[in-house]
Amino acid sequence: MHALCRFFLEQGGPTINSGNYTMIPFLVDMSRLFELFIAEWMKINTPSDYEIRPQERVEISEDGIVYFNIDLVLYDKMNNNSACCVLDSKYKRHENPLPTDIAKVGIYAVAKNCKLGVLIYPTNKVNHINSYIGSSNIKVCSLSFSLEEDIDIAGKKFLQNLSLIIQSTKQQSFT
Repeated sequence: MHALCRFFLEQGGPTINSGNYTMIPFLVDMSRLFELFIAEWMKINTPSDYEIRPQERVEISEDGIVYFNIDLVLYDKMNNNSACCVLDSKYKRHENPLPTDIAKVGIYAVAKNCKLGVLIYPTNKVNHINSYIGSSNIKVCSLSFSLEEDIDIAGKKFLQNLSLIIQSTKQQSFT
């Protein structure tokens, strides 16, 4: 552990050359780290009218063998604590959201009986979507929580955009 701390404190990086220190190789699951970061950031920064729940399990089969673990579910405290949005973090750099990711977050929305599914990307370089899936009235959107800029600024932009999408989805369901 000390070697890993030294690695970061000295702002070191891996190279093909031998360095002054030995260290056991390690891997960081960046997808999981991004997911955990978003969950913790949302716990701290979600407005008080909402509650965020990470890793919510939704059982598909009666015996519980088939289930989903949804990254994040946002509940509206002002609307009977109902699920208003499911969020799925995507540590990917695809130019366009993948159809499988869109389908996944759409199914999560169906499972939670809400009208909005959001894909969260760590970059602004993704072509964002903001579309309804067929005639289902389920809206699927993508947002950035950019790791390429100041975290506080990126987080505020993310939350502001999420709020706008939630409000527009609420208005659509009343028309």
